[in-house]
Amino acid sequence: MDYLQLLVDLHLDGKRQGPGSTIATKLAVELAMLNKNKSIKIADIGCGTGA
Repeated sequence: MDYLQLLVDLHLDGKRQGPGSTIATKLAVELAMLNKNKSIKIADIGCGTGA
Protein backbone atom coordinates (compact mmCIF):
# COMPACT_ATOMS: atom_id res chain seq x y z
CA MET A 1 0.00 0.00 0.00
CA ASP A 2 1.33 3.46 -0.90
CA TYR A 3 0.66 5.34 2.34
CA LEU A 4 1.73 8.71 0.95
CA GLN A 5 -0.73 8.41 -1.93
CA LEU A 6 -3.45 7.31 0.50
CA LEU A 7 -2.77 10.40 2.61
CA VAL A 8 -2.92 12.65 -0.45
CA ASP A 9 -6.12 11.01 -1.69
CA LEU A 10 -7.80 11.41 1.70
CA HIS A 11 -7.17 15.18 1.66
CA LEU A 12 -7.45 15.95 -2.04
CA ASP A 13 -11.08 17.07 -2.01
CA GLY A 14 -11.01 18.49 1.51
CA LYS A 15 -12.69 21.84 1.98
CA ARG A 16 -11.24 22.66 5.40
CA GLN A 17 -7.88 24.28 5.88
CA GLY A 18 -7.90 24.47 9.65
CA PRO A 19 -8.36 22.42 12.78
CA GLY A 20 -10.48 19.34 12.43
CA SER A 21 -13.53 18.29 14.39
CA THR A 22 -14.16 15.43 16.79
CA ILE A 23 -15.93 13.61 13.96
CA ALA A 24 -12.92 14.07 11.66
CA THR A 25 -10.57 12.78 14.37
CA LYS A 26 -12.73 9.68 14.94
CA LEU A 27 -12.83 9.05 11.19
CA ALA A 28 -9.03 9.39 10.96
CA VAL A 29 -8.59 6.85 13.77
CA GLU A 30 -10.98 4.48 12.00
CA LEU A 31 -9.27 4.89 8.61
CA ALA A 32 -5.86 4.35 10.21
CA MET A 33 -7.22 1.14 11.78
CA LEU A 34 -5.96 2.20 15.22
CA ASN A 35 -7.18 0.39 18.32
CA LYS A 36 -9.82 2.72 19.77
CA ASN A 37 -9.63 0.91 23.12
CA LYS A 38 -6.01 1.89 23.76
CA SER A 39 -4.75 5.28 24.82
CA ILE A 40 -2.74 6.83 21.97
CA LYS A 41 -0.77 10.02 21.37
CA ILE A 42 -0.81 11.72 17.99
CA ALA A 43 1.71 14.32 16.82
CA ASP A 44 0.15 17.03 14.69
CA ILE A 45 3.15 17.98 12.58
CA GLY A 46 2.92 20.14 9.47
CA CYS A 47 -0.86 20.29 9.62
CA GLY A 48 -1.61 23.99 9.61
CA THR A 49 -2.00 25.73 12.96
CA GLY A 50 -2.14 22.48 14.93
CA ALA A 51 -5.09 23.84 16.86
